[in-house]
Parts: sequence; C-alpha cells; structure tokens
Amino acid sequence: MNNTLLLLLLSLSLLSACGSSDKEQKAPATSNEKATLNTSIDVAQKKSNPDDDVSGTTLHKENCMKCHDDASYQKTNSKMKDYAGLHKMVGMCNTQVGADLFPEELQKLTNYLNDSFYKFSKP
Repeated sequence: MNNTLLLLLLSLSLLSACGSSDKEQKAPATSNEKATLNTSIDVAQKKSNPDDDVSGTTLHKENCMKCHDDASYQKTNSKMKDYAGLHKMVGMCNTQVGADLFPEELQKLTNYLNDSFYKFSKP
C-alpha cells in the first residue's frame, strides 16, 4: 500500500512538472508545423477509415509507384501465376515498404492490379 501511494505521489509530481508555467510564451506554429500536423491528421483519419472511398488506383499510385511502374506488371516472364499469388505478393510488398495497409485496402489494390494487368480468375 505504501509503495502504491509513493508511486502515485511521484507520478503526480512528474506530471505537474511537465506543464508549462504561465510565464512561458509559446510561439505561434509555423506553416511547416501546421502542414505536418494536418498531414498527420489526414493519415490518422485515413488509417481509421479503411472502408472509405479510396480506390485501388489511388492506393497503387500512393504506395506502389515508388518502386514499380506499369511495365513491371507486363513482363512476359512474370512470377505471378494466379490471383492468390498476386494477393500474397501485394501483402509482402506492403510489409516490405511499411505501408501498413488494412486488409480491405490490400484487397482493393490486388483487385486493381488484377483487373488492370493480370486478368486472373478470382476465387
């Protein structure tokens, strides 16, 4: 019980030390800071709404075009043999580049690539 009380008091004193005093003046946010904040909010909102109206085309442009151009999908010696393999590869790319796409977004992206380039039958 004494340890809990001591920990509580220590936590409260640390929290009170984190607050700014009334004497401190905070400079207004710069335009770069505002842009960064707005971008962070946009990303957070996008990640919280995976079922929004983001198309496979948009997901491809934002996440895949950093490494691939359309010619990558039109190779005659492609490793892609079926829809399941394509979906697996999209998942591996997602992991490799750290895109953190939701399963619904991965599905949209796989469907876009399949409909636009591969034309595999879907399961």
